Amino acid sequence: MIKMWLKVPVEEKDEAGRKRLTGGKDNDRGTPQGGVVSPLLANLYMNRMLKGWRKTKRGERYQAEVVNYADDFVISAVGKRRRHWSGRGR
Repeated sequence: MIKMWLKVPVEEKDEAGRKRLTGGKDNDRGTPQGGVVSPLLANLYMNRMLKGWRKTKRGERYQAEVVNYADDFVISAVGKRRRHWSGRGR
């Protein structure tokens, strides 16, 4: 169902106020700005990331905390050395 939702054309207005269709079956990525499906998809992927974060105990390892609200999140960490959450140093 989500795949079908992403393939539906979006009706927009251009600068002159004329209607135009964008996206549709030829569109291969992304959602329209302000689209109602965007927060749903963001939460699906964020949920997966947060489960992995907890399972691998990244918060303990990097003295970090994830705070999420709606479809946004922030990772706050303590320390001087910067590390990438995936475990790969930068």
